[in-house]
Amino acid sequence: MPDVCQLRPPRHLGRFGKSLWRTYAGKLVELRVLTAIDWPAWEALCLAYDRMREAGADITRHKGRVYVKNGIARLRPEVRIEAEARKEFRLYCTEFGLTPSSWSGVAASVAEGKQAAVPMNPDQRDPDKAMPEGPLSDVEYLDTPATRH
Repeated sequence: MPDVCQLRPPRHLGRFGKSLWRTYAGKLVELRVLTAIDWPAWEALCLAYDRMREAGADITRHKGRVYVKNGIARLRPEVRIEAEARKEFRLYCTEFGLTPSSWSGVAASVAEGKQAAVPMNPDQRDPDKAMPEGPLSDVEYLDTPATRH
């Protein structure tokens, strides 16, 4: 078991990253998914999650993914930040066996007595469906309050 202080989130994490850390670090340690050597990767996962959620909150706060400057609709920088952080977060989740598609690999390890899996959100079996893939469609991009005339 790691030092108890490692179960507390680092101070530099934002509110979403700290919440994720508090919710799952202890469970992952108990299940032997998170070991002492994994703390830097776990921290990176929480940082990516925090960036993703903060960017999403900024998009919501600005009421859309685009803004108009000099009559031209432009994509907010937060959209790219959110998309990149989402990809990074998903990759780290896969490494820790926290996505449905990665459970099979972790389940094999469990059978061998190595580690166990815990889903990030048991009520959401396919987290990829919660967030759109790829670039915004023309409708998503242009059909926002900021670009309607």
